[in-house]
Amino acid sequence: MDANQFKTASLVVRLGNVVAWLRNQRMQQRGITSSQSDVIRYILKHRDQPVSAGDLMEQLGLSPSTMAGILKRLENKCLITRTTDEKDGRKVLIAPTREGMELEDYLKETARQTEEILLRGMTKAEQDELYRLLKMALQNADAVKKAGGCKQDG
Repeated sequence: MDANQFKTASLVVRLGNVVAWLRNQRMQQRGITSSQSDVIRYILKHRDQPVSAGDLMEQLGLSPSTMAGILKRLENKCLITRTTDEKDGRKVLIAPTREGMELEDYLKETARQTEEILLRGMTKAEQDELYRLLKMALQNADAVKKAGGCKQDG
């Protein structure tokens, strides 16, 4: 039996936990969490177009309750504003505040540092292959999630 069999998910979970820890260490200085930084980075990247909570949930793979909590905390920290869409009163649009926009360079630098740590010692080809494989694994898992989860046997 392969010594690495059945260890992929464990390694991915451990990697995710370490990445969150690394990012949280840096984000702590700005009073936000790793998850909050993902949300504000997405909002900043798409600031020239309407962004809704639904967009964020879909793009970041977060549940409605998680997203609601993150948005509430970011709003309380004056990093985002929420307004009702004039075209669709059921939709709430999210935009960065001036304070939120001031985080952009810090968030980019944190992302750069995290990436540097993760890819240290890898060739460009290995980095590209890691990216390709991680993306494929995520697509596989997302497909199962969208289909309603894993089905139990028997």
